[in-house]
Amino acid sequence: MKLYLTDIIRYIIILAISALLVFLIPITKSIGTISVIPCMLMFSFLIAFLINRAMERRQKLSENVSIELSFLRRIKHLSENISDQAWQEKMIDALKEYQKKLSEDFLDRGRVLGSSRRFTHLIYKFEPSNRYEEVIMQDLLSVTRELAQKRQYIEEYLNYRFLPTSWLTLITVGVFIIILLILNREPSVTNQLGTFFGVAVILLCLDFIRQRNGFNKNDVQEYQERYKKNIAKTKE
Repeated sequence: MKLYLTDIIRYIIILAISALLVFLIPITKSIGTISVIPCMLMFSFLIAFLINRAMERRQKLSENVSIELSFLRRIKHLSENISDQAWQEKMIDALKEYQKKLSEDFLDRGRVLGSSRRFTHLIYKFEPSNRYEEVIMQDLLSVTRELAQKRQYIEEYLNYRFLPTSWLTLITVGVFIIILLILNREPSVTNQLGTFFGVAVILLCLDFIRQRNGFNKNDVQEYQERYKKNIAKTKE
């Protein structure tokens, strides 16, 4: 994963907001009798669980994309062993078209449905002329079935999002912690710096989980770049 300018800007904005909350809000009488530790423990468990789920989903998505790209190259290589040149050209064109559309808009998997049907129908309707081509077609059919399964997994991982109740709980606990930290401040510099770090960590964690739950422009571009590179490999 690359570090983009937008990430740095967002990081600076979060630190600035944390500083404003801690250093500009007037210090009131401390309510130190109210412990923030239970809320922090709950927040830690929730954020760790959700981050783990989000990272696991992204890892599986990346793995299935890699497998899909590998299957597409294998279909192309197997197709090159078919003697029908016209069929072979249609197959390679269909594979390129499918990957080109995904390289332009990775999130809209629905727009590639026609392209995927184009090369799968070529495989299903082809009639082998000899025993060698029958073996090749059996392999093609097997890869095509597995490819369809991987496409389904990719769509599920792309559509998965945390439940609204998970977000509501996480944000509520995070806000409670920030309020308690601010209300418990003391005039000393070390105490205010500690409060600043605590507030910043809460906001950074919320921002991180928001980023991992969805796909921003940079994430999409990285996936689209993988399909662009695979188009070049498909030509080899």
